[in-house]
Amino acid sequence: MNRFQKIFDAQKALFASGITRTYEWRVEQLDRMARMIRENEKRFQEAMAKDFKTASQEVIFETQASAGETEVQKSQLQEWMKPVEAPVPRSSPKPATRGSSIENLMASR
Repeated sequence: MNRFQKIFDAQKALFASGITRTYEWRVEQLDRMARMIRENEKRFQEAMAKDFKTASQEVIFETQASAGETEVQKSQLQEWMKPVEAPVPRSSPKPATRGSSIENLMASR
């Protein structure tokens, strides 16, 4: 058996349950990412400079832009989390109606 099969099966079951992470959890993850970037900024910059041999201004931009991007993502997060109407594929094995993409996916299982 594939050594990742148990992990895959657990992830597939979680997805099939329809449970998604909360807005608060996602914001916390973005905040943690920004903090990790800020706390390790010098190390990231040194690694990029060594790996890509770029100018110091570019590596500074890359770390600051990455940390700043988390704020942009947080500002869009509620919109991204709204259900999206998706068409039902004609090849769907079960009759279904239009609804959010997750509902359609679950209906076809």
